[in-house]
Amino acid sequence: MQKERRLLNILSYIYSNSSPKNAKEISNALSIPLSTVYRVLRILNDWGLITNAYESDGFIAGPTSYGATQQFQQYSAIGHMFSPFLEALVKESKETAAIIVPTPHHTLCVALEESPSLLKCSFSLGGKQSLTKGASAKTILAFQEQNITNRVLQQLNIDQQTSLLKELHLITTRGYGLSIGEIDADVWGVSFPIMKKDELLAVLTTMAPYYRAQQYNQQLINLTQKYANQINNFLSHPY
Repeated sequence: MQKERRLLNILSYIYSNSSPKNAKEISNALSIPLSTVYRVLRILNDWGLITNAYESDGFIAGPTSYGATQQFQQYSAIGHMFSPFLEALVKESKETAAIIVPTPHHTLCVALEESPSLLKCSFSLGGKQSLTKGASAKTILAFQEQNITNRVLQQLNIDQQTSLLKELHLITTRGYGLSIGEIDADVWGVSFPIMKKDELLAVLTTMAPYYRAQQYNQQLINLTQKYANQINNFLSHPY
């Protein structure tokens, strides 16, 4: 089982980074022996799951992963199930909305409905973001299993842990996360958890330019909560 976990951890680490990573970097980041990392990289490379980066000694996602990404975006149950709710939220709020899910090393946008109004933000379908910045990531950390959140906290220094834990406590107390400019300057965001039974499945996030959001932020919070509740009810009674 440990061999399989190491292979998946290395693969996830490579996929989650925006730049190529070599064997030594992977070994240091994941605390896996260098000899083991080399062995796993050979297996992943042979299967086309990773490939050598151009003009770099590091590795990036391989050709096999491209087809998987296309298939996920086309057939993802989450994206298809939640699209009507996103469309309704955007129609009512006139702002951008997204479904964000957790992965071991980042958050992933699996469904996105863009606002008819201008919004400059980093979120895109299939896009990855930090696990510790922004309303989406912090709401995920606040509501997912504690052992998973603890693994993320262990990567931070004491001051960062203390600050983040205070934010997570606030999010769990009020039931949603808020952020301003943590990922993109002057972008306001609110996120509510999407739960299947007692397990966090995703978060529903509404984003808007801060200058617009500050004029009616409570309305945006209420609308996001309304559609998050509808999704949660749908998951409880899918038929």
